[in-house]
This record gives sequence, structure tokens and C-alpha cells, in this order.
Amino acid sequence: KIIESNDGYHYITLQHESDPTKMPLNTTTLEKFQTLHTTLSSSILYSYYEIYTQQLYLTHDTSIAIPSVQISQNVQSDFELQVTEGRLLDSNDFMLSTGNIPVLAGSDYTEILKLGDCFDAEYLFNSYTFEIIGFISESLYIDFSSNGISLDNKIVMPSFSIQLMPQTDEEMVSSVIHYANKTSGKLKLAPSDYEQVCEQVISDLDNAGVGTYSWYTDSSLKNYEKSEIDLNSIYIVCKITSIFTAILLLFLSAKHWGRTRRTDENYFNFIRNGITMLVVLITANIVSSIVMLLVFRNDWVSWKVIYISRSNIFASVVLIIIFLIGIILSKKRKYSNPI
Repeated sequence: KIIESNDGYHYITLQHESDPTKMPLNTTTLEKFQTLHTTLSSSILYSYYEIYTQQLYLTHDTSIAIPSVQISQNVQSDFELQVTEGRLLDSNDFMLSTGNIPVLAGSDYTEILKLGDCFDAEYLFNSYTFEIIGFISESLYIDFSSNGISLDNKIVMPSFSIQLMPQTDEEMVSSVIHYANKTSGKLKLAPSDYEQVCEQVISDLDNAGVGTYSWYTDSSLKNYEKSEIDLNSIYIVCKITSIFTAILLLFLSAKHWGRTRRTDENYFNFIRNGITMLVVLITANIVSSIVMLLVFRNDWVSWKVIYISRSNIFASVVLIIIFLIGIILSKKRKYSNPI
């Protein structure tokens, strides 16, 4: 089942952006991740789903990757997962124990595997034994858009909670990355709760102390509803302004050059004036980008602001290239004598 964004709810996707391996790999870091996960998954303001696609690698040949998806227990019910054989995952399967990890196999595996089969594979640098407990019905998808995740070729494993603290450095690395994934989930909320959820989740992420998170919303939601600013419109205005300014700059320069006597002195004046206008334009682009990043640095659409800022800087680079081409082409002509 695919939950569409027009079903009366809004959906927000979180993504942990920091490199977990660069963080202090100790019990404190793992506990901070676990606390954040508990906060997100137990909120009464929204439903929290864990859906991420971390591949498995066969232990005897790590070059062989197995498509896999990790899910929280509420994904099974809300996305109406069904099995043709065996059973679905139950609450005990979402607690990591010393035994095998129960998994569901997509319909593509029905001719290859059977119920009770086990295989050894690496998940996030740790080796586990996985046991097939059910086969998922054919043509099932999970996600929040038409670009859903097909389960036909996937091994579906529980996004398990870790009960015991890791004993080795390798286990700690694996556990920290695992919880970075678990806290990169999807939120389902009522439109009327949007502002309250924004404030609450921003506060939770800031207080967690586990690195930087980005987020994005479904396309039906204003990118910055709190201030009633639509960043898509801002982006379009930035593009139009940059293009218009570039055309105006070239037109005025060409018009000025066409009306002057083409001497070496006028040529260098033309270059100097052009550079001045170009510097002003580039400075305005860069300053506006910095201001946007500072103003919206904690906003829910920080990814969009960064995209707009990069577009501004890219436009500036294009203008520099155009201007340099103009200089090179003009330099090929000699203007030592008046025309």
C-alpha cells in the first residue's frame, strides 16, 4: 500500500546528515540516539514510521548484496502488509536478542527459499543469522508517494531496538549507525498540528546532541508555512532576477561600447565598468545567500534554502564566465587607432 500525501495528512521525512563514524563512538552517544528515538516514536502529536533501505551482504561473499528494507512495527499495519505463507513480524521480533533475526521475504524469493531457511549476512558491519518467517504477497509497496518501495525483491527485517550495550568497537559503530537510521524516519501528522509539531521536533533534534538533521515535506505543504513564505516562489524570483540582471548588464555594456570611440582608453574603461557591475551583482547574490542561510538555518526547509543559495552562487559563476568570454573576444580586435 502507498499512503498518498493527499489523504488528509501531512508527511515529514527526517534525515540524519552527520557522519556517525565521526561522532564519539561510546555509550553516551548511543544513549542519546536511543533517547531521541524514544521521543520521536512515542509522540502523541504524530505517527512515526521507520522505513529505510540498508542492504545486507552475504557473510561468505560480501560482494553479493541483498536488497533489504528495515521497518518499524506500525508499518505492517498502516501499510497493510500481508503474507502468503508464514506470519508477519510481532513485537518480540523488534527486540534484538542473541538468536536469529526473523525476516520476511518478498515474492521473488518463493522459488528460492522456504519457511525456516536461515542465511548469514552482514548488516552495518556486523554478522547476523537471518531466518525466513514469512513470504510477502506479490506487488506490495510501502512509502508516502507514487515512487513507493517495491517489496517483491526485498528482505524485510525489523528495525530492531538494541537491549544490551555493544561490547566491541565494531558493535558500537554498527549500533550508532543503526540508530542514526532509526531516527531518520517519517512523521504523519494532521495539518492543524503542523506548527506545534515543527516547534516540538526542532526542539527535540536540537536538544538530542547527535548531529545535524535535514527534513522535507510532501509537495502539497508550503515549504515555510510558519512565516507564509513559499520558497519555491523565492527560487523562481531569484532565477528570473539573475537572468534579467545578466541580460541588462550585457545590454548596457554593449550599448555603451557601441556609442564610444573604440580606443585603448575606452576599452579599458569598458572593462573596468563591466567588472564593477559584475562584482556588485555577484556580491548581492552571495550576500543574499548568506542572509537566507542565517535566517532559515533552523527552518524545516534548510535543504531548500541551501539549494537556492547554491543556485545564486552558480549564477554568479556563470556571469563571470560570460564576462571573461566577452573580454577574450574583444581582445582579439585592436583599437589603438580611433575608428
